[in-house]
Amino acid sequence: EPVVKWRSHASLLFSNWLNYCVYQVTPFVLENGKR
Repeated sequence: EPVVKWRSHASLLFSNWLNYCVYQVTPFVLENGKR
């Protein structure tokens, strides 16, 4: 099923995007937490 393949690809893309956002934001949050 092409739909299943697209769906797994979309979830992979989403998790990668989520990880990217988390790694971009985390150092900023940690820096603010130290002060």
